[in-house]
Amino acid sequence: MESDLAGVTEVGDILGVSRQRAAQLAETQGFPAPVADLASGRIWRVQDVRLWAETRRRGGRPRSGFQIEYVGDRDDKRNGRHIVSLRLVCFEEPRLDRAIHRSIDRGLVAFASQQLATERPPAQALLSVRRALANLCGLQFCRQMDDADFLVERIPIEAQLDHRWSRYLLSHSESLRHPVTDLRSGEVLHLMHDQTKTGPPEAARSGHVQLDCGHWTERALVSGRVVVFETQATCPTCGKGRTLVGLWPKR
Repeated sequence: MESDLAGVTEVGDILGVSRQRAAQLAETQGFPAPVADLASGRIWRVQDVRLWAETRRRGGRPRSGFQIEYVGDRDDKRNGRHIVSLRLVCFEEPRLDRAIHRSIDRGLVAFASQQLATERPPAQALLSVRRALANLCGLQFCRQMDDADFLVERIPIEAQLDHRWSRYLLSHSESLRHPVTDLRSGEVLHLMHDQTKTGPPEAARSGHVQLDCGHWTERALVSGRVVVFETQATCPTCGKGRTLVGLWPKR
């Protein structure tokens, strides 16, 4: 029989977030007050937490997960910018899907490409820079989502790539040493964990995968809705045991 009361762990299960994230949300303005504060922790009514969650979801919050896809990039010579276009895809709420544009000084892109071209073919150097740039733009957007408490409508559609991300463009490009053939529209760059399912570790052999050290081991177009999984693997670039993050299609 399901209880009408919930501790912070159960609150996390209701909201589809970790225990730590649930504790953070419990401190935000508007979160239901606990009905008891025991030595073992605070206690809330399940109904109050669910009502709060539904209210928040109506405000532009993905209920499960989201993924960020690469759309394309181009030079804006008139304004001296290089523009990366991404797409936010919310698994369960298409109304929140939208285009995202992030820009960076095109001189920095040219500089990184020239530096990288001293150690690899120019075409591959440029592709690595473009891929690294798309990845950094996706990382910035993920951080913006987190800072906005995953309320999509609070995040600007167009913005510049912050210095804290752009300064890693060259070093991140240099780390992409695996064979790369193309940067394709629709390729998944990042996603938030869908808490409803977990994928099998063997899916890493056929999915879009990245190590937590930032190096890639394989990438592929992932069609349809996806979930994330984690397992252990050895990085082919730095040779260390790392956590492998991957995607696999929902069945």
